[in-house]
Amino acid sequence: MDPCGHRRLQNQAFSTEKSQQHARIITPRTINFEVSVLRTFFYFLANERGLKIENPCARFKPLKDPSAKARRQPPTYTQEETSRLLAGCADPVERTVFATLLLTGLREQELYYLTWADVDLKKGTIRVTPKPLEGFSPKDYEERIIPIPAELAELLKNLPRVSGWIFSKAKGRRLTHLLRRLKAIASKAKVENATLHKFRHTYATRLLESGADIVTVQKLLGHSDIDTTRQYLNPDEDLKRQAVNRLSLRL
Repeated sequence: MDPCGHRRLQNQAFSTEKSQQHARIITPRTINFEVSVLRTFFYFLANERGLKIENPCARFKPLKDPSAKARRQPPTYTQEETSRLLAGCADPVERTVFATLLLTGLREQELYYLTWADVDLKKGTIRVTPKPLEGFSPKDYEERIIPIPAELAELLKNLPRVSGWIFSKAKGRRLTHLLRRLKAIASKAKVENATLHKFRHTYATRLLESGADIVTVQKLLGHSDIDTTRQYLNPDEDLKRQAVNRLSLRL
């Protein structure tokens, strides 16, 4: 084959590949995710690098995703499973670590970077704040205050204070790689598919099932998009029955 003919075949193959790429359907979920990444990047430039710029993605309204309804509700722990996990902890400190995930809905990194300055035991609150010197910022720069139940406040009060970090390892270094320990506990407790993020799913689901409104749950979780919170709204038949039973012709 002459060089010109070979080049024509290459150009045809390239054109076909480009056409196939353009023919692919980009889902609303993909677009929403990409814009979310860009929004976070521009917030980083403004907040961490001090650039005086407006965030072009700040007012982006997420596209509706018809396929979102088809996706199943995030997995959660049952009450029996959380009881077995907490009972399997090696000591009160470890038990408090997992209790904090369950009763605050903190993300893994938010837990690792939690300091005593973020906790107000008298008011019963935890603050999620950036730690610039450590290179940590909350996801989507969503700083927030989380009220905590008295039971958790008491557990935190009894923790030894060996460093500025609430949960630390030897020599005061902050806690890391918690999943490995959770897997070991879950294996002995016979709890399948244990993950750290599953505590957050459980927190959100229990709040909604107990009657909390979705906007409140959104703020507690630090979701910038309420559609992310909406994935937890999938009550079972018992909860539907309880809701209907509260209706009456009398006020």
